[in-house]
Amino acid sequence: AVGARLLASTGRSVICEVPPDRWELAAAAPDDAIGQRIRHGGFLRDADLFDNAFFSVSPAEAAVMEPSQRLALEKSYEALHGTGYSKADLMGSLTGVWVGMWASEYTEVLRQSKGASTVYAATASTCSVACGRISFALGLQGPCSAIDTACSSGIVAAHDALRAVQNTECKTGLVVGINMIFSQWTSMMMATAGMTSPKGRCHTFDARADGYARGEGIYA
Repeated sequence: AVGARLLASTGRSVICEVPPDRWELAAAAPDDAIGQRIRHGGFLRDADLFDNAFFSVSPAEAAVMEPSQRLALEKSYEALHGTGYSKADLMGSLTGVWVGMWASEYTEVLRQSKGASTVYAATASTCSVACGRISFALGLQGPCSAIDTACSSGIVAAHDALRAVQNTECKTGLVVGINMIFSQWTSMMMATAGMTSPKGRCHTFDARADGYARGEGIYA
């Protein structure tokens, strides 16, 4: 994730071919119109790394947790300190958590892994658990919601958080928006529908526009 941010900050493109830790590109992307549309994307580096002990998550559970859940915990803690608060300041407070993310693609990966048969598989890739982990880890007692409105999930989550604060449902709120790409099948369906660009680039409001490029990212 840090590497991707550094590349973006220097003005270099972070779009690349699908890395082998997501799926085998040679088998998934034949040299045809559909294959060209799933060759590229923006991928976070080292998304599998996680200081599970810091968040009191056992090694066995961390081994099957979706990277989205790991990153959401880390970014939320970073945002907390960025605003000048400590965990002790908000422990037990009516602070809400809203996480914008669409249906987890990691379920497909988990189903084919050894972790599919463990007790932790039930919560490893659930959107509701992604926001619940944050509230639990930080001891927050306000509303806790996962928002799925596809590409607008993050901004809708921010809207819901603002409304909750305005309506005095909570004193303050934490908003997280996250997207990760794991499913070869999902990318193939979007390519078949002509949604993604064969060049792997977004040329918004430009005559060169021929689809969009799927990308990963997180903010809080």
